[in-house]
Amino acid sequence: MAIFNGEQAYSAVGTEAGQLINAFPAEPGSAAAGGESAQLIGVFVAEQAPGYPAGYTDGERSGFSSLQETEMYPIRPGETDPDKKIVDFYIYTVTGLPASGALGEGAVFVPSVGEVQVNRDLAGYVNSAGTFAQISDYKYRYTFSDAEIAGSTEGNIWIRLKRTGYRTVVRRVPLRLEPPSAAMARDAILDAARSGHIGTGTIGEGVAAAMALLQGNFYMDQTTNTASGQTAARIRCFHTGAATSAATAGGSGEGEFATFLVTTAYSGASKITTHRVTQQ
Repeated sequence: MAIFNGEQAYSAVGTEAGQLINAFPAEPGSAAAGGESAQLIGVFVAEQAPGYPAGYTDGERSGFSSLQETEMYPIRPGETDPDKKIVDFYIYTVTGLPASGALGEGAVFVPSVGEVQVNRDLAGYVNSAGTFAQISDYKYRYTFSDAEIAGSTEGNIWIRLKRTGYRTVVRRVPLRLEPPSAAMARDAILDAARSGHIGTGTIGEGVAAAMALLQGNFYMDQTTNTASGQTAARIRCFHTGAATSAATAGGSGEGEFATFLVTTAYSGASKITTHRVTQQ
């Protein structure tokens, strides 16, 4: 049987130069397969997936590639629906047999404390707080607790199952915010309360002021009148008719969200020269 020496390995792989990684003799091959008896058909490196927490042994790395981990469906941070915060996996013994079922070497895999752990954004492994269960023959499921995926920022969370006599399972689950759909963005804008978007100079404040003036939800006081007409006044805008009705002459802090001062100048009897409305 031909033997190939392992090539120089990258540091991310975790192997040493000159190490024979794997050498498998081919079984007697068919013409379609193109294999010959005792031919070395492959040398495979058990890569460590980028971003995995440090400290894994070679046994933990084997079989978990970056391709496999990126196939995990992301979970939305802060998700509370149990059906949307699960991860499924298969559990095998170190000999490659399923952990349960007709071919298994034992009963259903029931973990003890510390054998199922999670690691949020590489902060370190802690004992899990979620729910672990078997869902079919040698297939298992973990449902994250609300606390484990709480928050509103994106990141990653790892789940590790580790027990003597079984292959260690490591899964990285992305925590990703869902991009809003066109309908969600539209509804969020159109349904936004005017009371929450009234900072001076903002579009929301302009819309709210226009609505108040058009609907009549404003109150005028502090007026000054001359023989020609009014020369000064104050206008306060409110969101509701009830707040407008409760406003008092000379008052402030009564629910108004915008205040304007009005000044008018005359050049003769009832002849307006200038008229100015200034927001305070």
